[in-house]
Amino acid sequence: MEIRTNENVHNQSFQPMDIDASENIVDNLIVSFQSFVDTFQEDGEIIDNVRNWIIENKQDETALFQSLRNLQSNPSTYCLLGIFYQNGIGTIVSNKESFFAFEKAAEKRYPYGLYRLGNFYNRPRNIEHIKKAVDYYKRAAELGCPRGFYNLALYHRSRYLRWIEVCQPEDSDPEKAFKYFEKAWEIGYFPALIPLAECYDSGFGTRKNTKRAFKLYCAAAERGDYGAQRILCGTCCTIRTSDQRKGRGFESLRISAEQKNRHGQYFLTKCYWNAPADYAKPTKGYYWVAQLAKFRDPRGLTGISLANFEGNSKGTMEDIHASLFAALQLFRVDHAVSAKQIVAGIFSDGWEFIAPFEDFCNPHI
Repeated sequence: MEIRTNENVHNQSFQPMDIDASENIVDNLIVSFQSFVDTFQEDGEIIDNVRNWIIENKQDETALFQSLRNLQSNPSTYCLLGIFYQNGIGTIVSNKESFFAFEKAAEKRYPYGLYRLGNFYNRPRNIEHIKKAVDYYKRAAELGCPRGFYNLALYHRSRYLRWIEVCQPEDSDPEKAFKYFEKAWEIGYFPALIPLAECYDSGFGTRKNTKRAFKLYCAAAERGDYGAQRILCGTCCTIRTSDQRKGRGFESLRISAEQKNRHGQYFLTKCYWNAPADYAKPTKGYYWVAQLAKFRDPRGLTGISLANFEGNSKGTMEDIHASLFAALQLFRVDHAVSAKQIVAGIFSDGWEFIAPFEDFCNPHI
C-alpha cells in the first residue's frame, strides 16, 4: 500500500491538544484501527493505514502519541501504542516498550493483542519462546481470532520458516493444521485460503478433494491471489482439463481482470492466447493485454509487442513498427534488458529467440 506524505503535517511544531479534543481524536483513531483489525488486514497494511489516517486527519504524530500515552484506557489503545513504539510513529523505535504495550492488551484478553504478543515470541528460533508463541496463538484462537487459528495451523504444518529448526516431529499434525486453516477461512481470513486449498489438493490432514481445492483456488483468484491465478491459467490451458473446469477457471480470471487486478489481466491474456482451440480467443487476449499496458505494466508492454510482431494469432494485425514502439516503452519503466532482447529478436529470426516473449507463450510459468 502506498503511504501518502504531507510535509506540513510532519514538519509542524508540536502543539499540545486540550483534553477534550485529544480524547475525541484518539477515539476516532481507535474506531478506525478497530475496523482495520476487524477486516483482517495484514499487520503491514494496518500500520500503513494508521499512518495514512494521521496524515488524512492532519494530526501531528508526536502529539497523537502523547495523547495515547495519557489516555490509556482500553486494549485498542495499548495495541496502538505498541504499533507506535514498534514503528517509530511520534516516538523513537522501542521494541521493549512495544512489547509491554501489547502485553497489557493481552492481559485484558484482547485477541489482536494476544496474537501480536505471540509474534514477539515467534521471532527467535528458541523452543521455549516458540512454546510461548503457540500458547498466545491458542488463547487468541479461543477468542475467535482468525490470526491465531492461522498461525497454529502453520505451526502444526511444520513448514513455516521460523519454526523449521525448532519443531519436533510430534509437533507436525496434518489434521490439526487442516482444522485450523479451515477455521481461519470460515471466519473470513483470506491468507488461510490457499493453504486450505493445498490441503484438499494434496490430501494433507483431510481426504483428497481436488474439486473442492479447485473451487477454493477460484475464490482466491477472484480476490487477486497471484498463485491461484497462475494455477488456474495452467489448468485452463491444459487439453485434458474438463470443459466445466475450464469455464469456471476462465470466469474467475475474468472477474479478477474486470476488477483491474493486473495479475488477473495478465493470466487471462495468457489463457486466451494459449488455451485449446475451443477456448482460445486471440482478440479478447489482445484486449486484456492492452488494458494491462495502460498501467505501463512491463508484462502488458511485452504482450503488446508480441501481439503486433506475430499478428493475427494474437488478435491484431502484424505491425513491426508498433511492436518496436511497445518494446521501446519498456525503457521508460526501467526494463532495459527486456527492451534490448525484444528489439534484437525482432531483427533476428523470430519471437522464439526473444526471451521476454516466452512467458506469454507458456501458460505454466
